[in-house]
Amino acid sequence: MTQGGRFEFLHSGISVTDLRRSIDWYGRHFGFQVVREFEKEALEVKAAVLELGGFTLEVLAPFEPDVRKKTKGPLSHHLRSTGTNHLALLADDVADCFEQFQQEGIEIVSPLLDGRIFFCKDPDGTLIEIKQK
Repeated sequence: MTQGGRFEFLHSGISVTDLRRSIDWYGRHFGFQVVREFEKEALEVKAAVLELGGFTLEVLAPFEPDVRKKTKGPLSHHLRSTGTNHLALLADDVADCFEQFQQEGIEIVSPLLDGRIFFCKDPDGTLIEIKQK
């Protein structure tokens, strides 16, 4: 049974090790804008909500970098590893983006496939698909 019409996409969330670094990285390389930043003491997490073209990305980081030893909040289990499966973004000029990312030293994990798509990684290893509009 499908739930068509009952649900809408809200956001995609990723766990990171360094909130500031990730905010800067997603802003600099893709143009994400910070909508808000917040901390949830009860969850022992700090977060930022980023937006790009109607897409919302929630970036979460534990209060303590070594979450396995120090964080006891309800989300600690989910913050023990970073990332998600992948994020997919559309680019106006994927070939230019590919070249620019190579020059900037971003980890690219695939060739430019059919001149339309490639995959790279963010600083925490989250896979990002870049596809031609």
